[in-house]
Amino acid sequence: MRRRIRRFLVFAGGRVSREVILDFFLSLRCSPKTKLHYYRSIKQFLRYMGLEYLMDGIKPPRVPRRDPPIVSVEEVLEDLKKLSFRRRVEVLLLAFTGLRPWEAYRLDWSDVDLERCRIRIRAEIAKDCEERYTFIPRSFSQMLSKVKEHGYKPLKLYTLQREMRRRGCRITPKLLRKFFIQRLEKLGIPRSIVKKLSGHRPGDDVYDQSYFNSSWSDVEMFYRRVEEEIIPSWKDYF
Repeated sequence: MRRRIRRFLVFAGGRVSREVILDFFLSLRCSPKTKLHYYRSIKQFLRYMGLEYLMDGIKPPRVPRRDPPIVSVEEVLEDLKKLSFRRRVEVLLLAFTGLRPWEAYRLDWSDVDLERCRIRIRAEIAKDCEERYTFIPRSFSQMLSKVKEHGYKPLKLYTLQREMRRRGCRITPKLLRKFFIQRLEKLGIPRSIVKKLSGHRPGDDVYDQSYFNSSWSDVEMFYRRVEEEIIPSWKDYF
């Protein structure tokens, strides 16, 4: 992301305007998917700078739709054994919570309640700018405590990405979010609960919008029912 933003700023030469943004996208010679990555990076940067309005009306590049990858428990475990202790904890943090990698990267320990095994995603770090909660298995809390005791951040995204590539992992941090959503659905958690945990809006579903609004205590109740089934044998890798 930093490389994409740096390239945009060099192109802009200190003049960030709607016209410059459009000219930058026209200058890109890359695939639609890569252009979409540039679009998202620039939009996130401008939001941080309070200039998101410059992107109004600029539509993201269209990328041909493909079936989403299916991520299995076995694939997560296969990659888990390739990593160091700390990186394993970070992978499991993403797999158990469904956090977007950038949300997890921006967490502080004050957001992580290790006693209640609950994580608060502050509005300022959430993609939709709305505060929400997610949870971790009670048996996993001790692993996070060890990371905290050593004075490390909950997750160092760039380091994790680099080690996963270097060790030949097939899964990426982003795919761990897909794993979480797919896994909870397979375990029978209602889709409205999965959406609330993962920070997805109800969309155009009238039922979700008008009739189904679970409290966070209800959401936690559903999560606790399956917390040990998300990755049943994860403890064997520590």
